[in-house]
Amino acid sequence: MAHADTSEDYRLTETDMRTIDLIGREAFMDMTRRVDRILSDYETEESITVTLTCGPSDIKSEARLHALLPGDELRLSTHMENGVAVVDVFSDEYRIGSLVLTEADTVMKVMECNRLTGCYVAEQNCYDSPGYVKLDIVVFYSAYSHGRPNVERMRHLINTCRVRLKEARPGGFPLEIYTN
Repeated sequence: MAHADTSEDYRLTETDMRTIDLIGREAFMDMTRRVDRILSDYETEESITVTLTCGPSDIKSEARLHALLPGDELRLSTHMENGVAVVDVFSDEYRIGSLVLTEADTVMKVMECNRLTGCYVAEQNCYDSPGYVKLDIVVFYSAYSHGRPNVERMRHLINTCRVRLKEARPGGFPLEIYTN
């Protein structure tokens, strides 16, 4: 076992030591600094934690999943698949898995009324363990200032575009812009 050898060892827990043995001291120190920065940056934000439901579908994405550490940034993308809401989870360009059913519903409800401000690996329990998926994700969010995005500002911008398009192509094709 490659135990830490600095004067800060007295502050490390047994779990910390096992993590250092698994990922190495430098990666551990980078991870703890990254997590501390994220917690500081998002201290005023609300958050939810969800668990990856389905794993990746290709070898490169699987390798990426099993190399992630807490604090690594993720990206979410929603879609419907056979009438079921799915939230795909990406690390860079790799789809490391998906959230479905309750986990997807939880994220989508937050997305309906809030602005997502960050998404990160919260807990990694499948590091360097191909074929096994156990990853928790923290999603930070803040409420829209008026409950919804500024719809009036968006309408104004759309109308400005409509006027400019008419000026650019007088008598041109009809253009209708619809807003919800």
